[in-house]
Amino acid sequence: MDRRSCLALVGTVASAGVIGCLSDDGESTPAGTASGPRSDTATATGTPPTETATVPDVETPAPGECEAVAPPRPSTGDGLPDPRAYPEKPAAIEKSSAKTFVEEYEAAYRYNRRLADLAADGECLKYLDASVTESAVAAVENGFSGEVTTRASYTGAPCPGSTGTDTPTPLPHADLAHESAEYYLTDRFLFRNGTVVECWD
Repeated sequence: MDRRSCLALVGTVASAGVIGCLSDDGESTPAGTASGPRSDTATATGTPPTETATVPDVETPAPGECEAVAPPRPSTGDGLPDPRAYPEKPAAIEKSSAKTFVEEYEAAYRYNRRLADLAADGECLKYLDASVTESAVAAVENGFSGEVTTRASYTGAPCPGSTGTDTPTPLPHADLAHESAEYYLTDRFLFRNGTVVECWD
């Protein structure tokens, strides 16, 4: 066999070997399988709120013209807990203080809103709570914007002074769904879900 024929035969054998390897890999790792979770699945099921943001699309009040819609501040009596106090404006609005402030504000807001609803219905409570499960803030022009997610739960109780047939049926225990609220905080005002709730002009 001459040199040219020998080289041609070697090239043919090598190509067949490569094709065989590629074919084996394709069969041993079928399309759509992987050794771990896909990154898009992980993102969809557990990524915390982003910490990059733009100024919310709201009409900001001019200096001296801020008008706030008061947050829930229910009046309660026997059979109901006291409302929660809202936090004071941070002395210095920085990322850490802004995050703490909006977390405390939203927890109080949700607690007081639920308390107001139950009081209006004439219900009494053994237990009520609202707490933050997730939050993130980011610096924007003139302040910070962010999102706070809370959960809440309560347990009913007979109202004081109820006797005989007028004794109401105690409320069942309820674990309420998670809720998220968007905040925009500056040294002049606080927006919650697009509405001014605090003015500090």
